[in-house]
Amino acid sequence: METEQTAQSRWQLRADWSQMDWSGELIRNEFLSPADQCAWQAEVLGDLIAFASTHVPWYRTQFHKLGIDSKDIGGVEDLARLPILTREDLQGNSEQLRAEVLPDGHRIDRKVATSGSTGQPVEVWHSEHSNMMVGIMTQRELRWQRFDPSGTLAMTRGLHELGTVHERQKYPLDHSYHYPRWFNVGNHFDTGPSVGFADTNSIDKQVAWLDELAPDYLTTQATLLEQLAFAYQDHAPPASLRALRASAQQLTPQMQERIESIFGVPVYQSYSLNEVGHVAAQCREGGRFHIHLENCLVEVLNADDKPCEPGEIGRIIVTPLANAAMPLIRYDTGDLAELAVGPCLCGRTLPAFTAIHGRYRRLALQPKDSWAYLIAIQRAFSLRLIAADLLAPIRQYQLHQYRNQSYELRIRASHPLSSAFHRHVRKFWEEATEEPTHPLAIVQMEEIPWGRALKFEYFTSDFVPPPDNDPPTRS
Repeated sequence: METEQTAQSRWQLRADWSQMDWSGELIRNEFLSPADQCAWQAEVLGDLIAFASTHVPWYRTQFHKLGIDSKDIGGVEDLARLPILTREDLQGNSEQLRAEVLPDGHRIDRKVATSGSTGQPVEVWHSEHSNMMVGIMTQRELRWQRFDPSGTLAMTRGLHELGTVHERQKYPLDHSYHYPRWFNVGNHFDTGPSVGFADTNSIDKQVAWLDELAPDYLTTQATLLEQLAFAYQDHAPPASLRALRASAQQLTPQMQERIESIFGVPVYQSYSLNEVGHVAAQCREGGRFHIHLENCLVEVLNADDKPCEPGEIGRIIVTPLANAAMPLIRYDTGDLAELAVGPCLCGRTLPAFTAIHGRYRRLALQPKDSWAYLIAIQRAFSLRLIAADLLAPIRQYQLHQYRNQSYELRIRASHPLSSAFHRHVRKFWEEATEEPTHPLAIVQMEEIPWGRALKFEYFTSDFVPPPDNDPPTRS
């Protein structure tokens, strides 16, 4: 706790927020006993349940159908009496899930939408309080990861998140957007500057931008970080970089190993959802994803909707605690995680995952061997299993699955791939399953298409329906 208090002292609240120093409470919560954590969340959960059952039409109806009074939910152990809220429920009943009134002091802030990468985009209303929690939780994560707030933060983001509408219309795609403070946390804390760049720029342009900017920190999509690492095989990345943050997508161990090996700095990942906000973030010491108990309550359930045992992989079910505008009680995230076993090296007592294993909703739509083939390709590109000369020309890759269960490995490379590379990949492909393998074509491409949700995906499949929205073009 003393170490965290010292780290927090580097972060100075801006004058407008100097009377609202909640950092001490956050740090104390990180070291509460499990019993005290449960008691704290039970009190907040009770208030949320009472509010939702009275002021949210969807939950008012659900409680009436089940014959349950809000007082019957006395803690986390009682949540199982309530149904799990699915993505389909949210899509079809968004208006019924909005609160008719808000508690005193709470106001509507904005509506956010998910990317729809699984073909099921949803929209959620957030309050000013839940939006503020994004900044608070982001700062906690940066404290855990020992970011120096005086440094320069580079970030690549969707173009719609950068600048004003007028600026986006005025400037070309490769324009740099300069801000006096860091994104999100700069609303409350004094920080150095941040610089934004559209992630729809080509990787070559992003490399040139980073080389010229020479920032202290970089945050971007996980897959883009690995593509930047591929690109930096030709020359050294900026020596100024001190750490990286991966967002939006899963960072696999193979990806993390490659990125850290080439950049020579640690890469961290947080787990957040547009529907919820920040859920968990990695610590430096143990690499676990510690859950933000102030922002959400998390269950990890098995196939029978029972709590998983430590070390068991299950579905992530989240109950946001800070958003009265649109409460989502027991919301099924569609993601899989593995519960941590025993204490963490960092000393924090917050519940945690050891790993996040991706989206089970996507896997449910695909043939049973799909995951095995993707793992085989990821292993084929692992630094420990591929010769340096075979990896050197690779800039980007994507595995695509067709309806007839044939596959296409799409590769963007700096020069033609060797026959030795083809043999290396096929060796791993043939070992993927005990059954006869499905056909694999290896195709070298000048440009690999992005997903329609404007997130680059290493694995695409014709078995997964596309999202409803069309993206802007990339250059």
